[in-house]
Amino acid sequence: MEINKNKQCGALLIEAMLACFLGVLLMASFIEIYLSVKKTLTLQKALIEIQENARFSAHFISQNIRLAGYADCDSSGIWVNKNLAIQGYQNNVPSFLTGKVLKNTDSIQLGECKAKDDKIQWAPFVFFIGQTSRKTPLGKTINALYEMPIDNDKRELVAGVDDMQIQYGVTDTKGADISAYLPANQVSDWEMVKSVKIALLFSSELPVLPKAEPVDFAGKTRSADRLLHREWDFYVALRER
Repeated sequence: MEINKNKQCGALLIEAMLACFLGVLLMASFIEIYLSVKKTLTLQKALIEIQENARFSAHFISQNIRLAGYADCDSSGIWVNKNLAIQGYQNNVPSFLTGKVLKNTDSIQLGECKAKDDKIQWAPFVFFIGQTSRKTPLGKTINALYEMPIDNDKRELVAGVDDMQIQYGVTDTKGADISAYLPANQVSDWEMVKSVKIALLFSSELPVLPKAEPVDFAGKTRSADRLLHREWDFYVALRER
């Protein structure tokens, strides 16, 4: 039986082209799935990192606020210093914070007895948001939460914190119940502060969102970008005084 070689070759060419097409289609599908999974994992990693930073920040700040005013440095029997326990600042920061605090963010000063220079003594310190010397892949300066003794250098606690807004729960004239939460510039007597409400804004270092989105925080809308942003609010009660 005689075989038509031309027809046989034509059939092989069509099959080869079809196989190549299916191979390319399959490879494209695998690449699309891989990129999708990678984006999802990157987003989840950024979210987990923000949540861990938020929990640490809230725990660390809360712990120090609860101890604010502890004043039994020398066993004198004076347990709480009401005048120096807590003080808040907005844009009108004291001289030791000038040039360190990020504009339009709040800072808070606390005082308590701590180990310092090999002895227990009164040691006021502040929490604030400031700029680091590092930048994101997009060229944006990375901000951070800092702690700083008022007579010493600052120490970075958590990176990726873009804002901190603080309100203070002040008691009524009887000094029993909180009558209002006020910003620092409206608190007339810091001895009347009984609790603190803190709102922190965290941002991812990498652009993980598919498109730029605006951010609403503390009643203001920030410019849109592709970074992941999360707000973390918490309340802290001061020690009974």
